[in-house]
Amino acid sequence: MNDKSNACCSRLESFESSSLSFHSWMWHKARMFSFSRCSNISDQSLIYLINRVSGIDHLDLRECKFDSNRVLQHITNKTWANGLRSLSLAHWIGFTDDQLKYVTLCKQLICLDLEGTSVTSHGIRVNLSGLLPELQILNLGENDEIFEPPECKHLRSLSLSNTRVSRFPSGPLLEELKMQRTPFPDANEKYVGTIRTFLYPRLKLVDLSWTNTTDEFISLLPGIAPNFESLILIHCSKITDKALSFLCRLNKLRLLNLQRTMITDRGIRYLGDGNGLERLDLRAVYGITLNGLQGLSLKVRVVC
Repeated sequence: MNDKSNACCSRLESFESSSLSFHSWMWHKARMFSFSRCSNISDQSLIYLINRVSGIDHLDLRECKFDSNRVLQHITNKTWANGLRSLSLAHWIGFTDDQLKYVTLCKQLICLDLEGTSVTSHGIRVNLSGLLPELQILNLGENDEIFEPPECKHLRSLSLSNTRVSRFPSGPLLEELKMQRTPFPDANEKYVGTIRTFLYPRLKLVDLSWTNTTDEFISLLPGIAPNFESLILIHCSKITDKALSFLCRLNKLRLLNLQRTMITDRGIRYLGDGNGLERLDLRAVYGITLNGLQGLSLKVRVVC
C-alpha cells in the first residue's frame, strides 16, 4: 500500500490469518477495512491488526465468522472506537441484543448495518434509542424479530426489508426507506388515519415492493412527502390506475417502478406529459398497450 493508504479501503477477502499478520505493517495508516465474506481470518489475527492500526473510520465485517463478543470487546476498547463512523455486522451468526452494548460505545457511528442478525425490536429500542446521536443510516433487514420501526429522529436512511414491520416509520429527516417484503400496510383503519399526520419533507425514495400497498396509501404521498423523487412498487398487486391519479401530483417524481402491477392504459393517461418523470418501468404490466404509451412525453424513458 502506498502513501494513499489513508484514503483507501483494503479488501482482504482472500487473505488467511498468517497473511494478515504478516502484512499488517502495510496497513497501519489505513482508515477503511473490508473483511466482507472473509472466512479464513481468525479472531486472533483480526485482533492483531486492530491492535496495530492508528484508527479505523469504516469497518466491514459482513458475513464473517468471528466470536462476536471477543472481537467487539477489543474494537470498543480501542481509543479510536469512539471515532468509528461506519460498521457492518450483517449476517453475523450469534449477534444478538446482548452484543448491542458494544455497538453503543461507538458514539460517532453514522452508518450501522445489522442485516440478517438476531437482534430484536425490543433490543433495538432498549439499547440504541438515543444512545447513538450521530446515527443516520440503519439497516435492520432480513430479520423476523423486527416487528416495529426503530426511533427515526435523526435517521436519513432506513432499511426494514424482509422484516415483520407493518407500519410506516415516522422521521422528519428520512430521505430513503426500504420496506420490501414486509406486511405493510397495517390494515387498522385508525393507523391509516395516523399516517396523514406525518410529514416527510426530505423523503425522496421509498421501496415497497412485494407488499400489500394500496391506492389509499399512495393517495397520502402528495400531502406527506411533497419532495418525493423515486417510488418502487414491484409486484404490488393492489396498485391500480387510481394510484396514478395521485402520483401525478408529485411534481418532483423522477423514477416510478410499476413492474407486475395492475396498471392499464387508462392509468398511464394520468401521467400526461410526465411532470418531470424520467424513468418509468412497466415490465410485466400486461394491461399496457402501445396506444397507452403514445400519450407519454418523449422525455420519459419507458422500460417494458
